[in-house]
Amino acid sequence: MASSPEKKQKTTSISSTSSLLRFYRTPAFTAHANRTLLAHLRAHVADGLQVDELVTEYCFYVETKADAETLSAADQETLHWLLSETFEPQQTRPAEPFLATSSSNEWLVEVGPRMNFSTAWSSNAVAICQACGISSIKRIERATRYLV
Repeated sequence: MASSPEKKQKTTSISSTSSLLRFYRTPAFTAHANRTLLAHLRAHVADGLQVDELVTEYCFYVETKADAETLSAADQETLHWLLSETFEPQQTRPAEPFLATSSSNEWLVEVGPRMNFSTAWSSNAVAICQACGISSIKRIERATRYLV
């Protein structure tokens, strides 16, 4: 019996020479949207479980091009401005998330696109960065983090 050749699966991943930066912004949703989601969650949670609170944040994954190890201070400042809410810039920061579990009764769930393909949102975000003079960004993806 002849053996079949192994099929190699083509995968796309972030190259080891590029850099992945993270920016976090809280809250991800308006107060009304958060209350609506919390009510929906409470209505569908399993018997015996109780959901007291729902807190959200966005995580922006910023991948730089291979030839750009890091962003300059000016580029980081511009990127921070682009990712922040105009009226709450202090609610956005690099590297350190706002949300973290403090007990075994809390869950931190992150929902976002897989990092092996680019979304339309990313293409638009990169185009905006390039229009603002930041040419070293390859892609930006946004995930939503939920602390329940």
